[in-house]
Amino acid sequence: MVTTYHGTYFDGKSSRAHEVTFTIGGKALSIRGEIVCEDFDLGHCTLEPALGNTCRTLYTPGGGRLDTPDRDAFFPLEETGGDAGMFRLIHFLESRWTAAFGAVAITVLLILVFSIKGIPYLAEAAAFSLPEEVVNALGRRALEQADRFFLDPSELDEDEHLRIQALVDQFVSESGLPEPRALVFRKSPFGPNAFALPGYTVVLTDELVSFVEGDEELLGVVAHELAHMKMRHAARTLLQGTGVFIMVSVLLGDVTSITAAAGTLPALLLKSRYSREFEQEADAIASQWMQAAGYGVEPMIAFLTRLENKDLRTGGPEFLSTHPSVENRISDLRKLAE
Repeated sequence: MVTTYHGTYFDGKSSRAHEVTFTIGGKALSIRGEIVCEDFDLGHCTLEPALGNTCRTLYTPGGGRLDTPDRDAFFPLEETGGDAGMFRLIHFLESRWTAAFGAVAITVLLILVFSIKGIPYLAEAAAFSLPEEVVNALGRRALEQADRFFLDPSELDEDEHLRIQALVDQFVSESGLPEPRALVFRKSPFGPNAFALPGYTVVLTDELVSFVEGDEELLGVVAHELAHMKMRHAARTLLQGTGVFIMVSVLLGDVTSITAAAGTLPALLLKSRYSREFEQEADAIASQWMQAAGYGVEPMIAFLTRLENKDLRTGGPEFLSTHPSVENRISDLRKLAE
């Protein structure tokens, strides 16, 4: 039995709408109207998926379009094309607000999971895949930008520079730590600070050297920055802020785009904007090195305690911050010592 359906047909030659009837039999479509008499092979027609409760639309060869309010008219065509299940699913999702809300919720959840897990994973893989010459170039550019905008030449005398350099050299040689290729001294408007740049460069500020009480505290700070350097936290922080496209480009071997972003790195590091995970990881590694060297974690705890008492940290509750509070870092170090 052939069922006749009603619809509106645009022949693709003019903008006129034709009120027509049409039938579908086998693979043939017949359209009839006052001045319309056309037959088509359904294999050459394109059926649009159902969109909510709107009319169904079929496109015919030559630019024609057939619209019908009868939602069952094209069901045999869906079955013939093997897409009935897909069309019904699409229609189900589009015609029910609960399904649409669920789809949006799932999409938001996937985006959050990718942001929390996927982007850091890509950044880590990309950071450790960077060639050594690129890492060194990142460090040089970052230091140039820091000297230009944030840092001033050190006012410590040269003998103090040499003494600290010898102290660090002995520490890394005895402990088997990654050796910084350069230990750089600068004066900073941000107070006591130290940070590790890509390319094995550690920057110590005059204010930090004046703030620490004893060489062991200074070595604890250096160990913390060397841990950041070992885990390439600076490069990973930079990559996480550049977007997925650049991270994928780096993984595929195109590393030219990442060097341009190095200018933003000093501002991130000077304001201690490492993630909570990176700070905890650096503390854990540094505490192992300090204990292996016989200093223990007490110098690190003493330094952080005085930093807390001086209120030189970034304020605000930890749950509003991307990095751990000083109190929690001290608590974690005590647990590591135990």
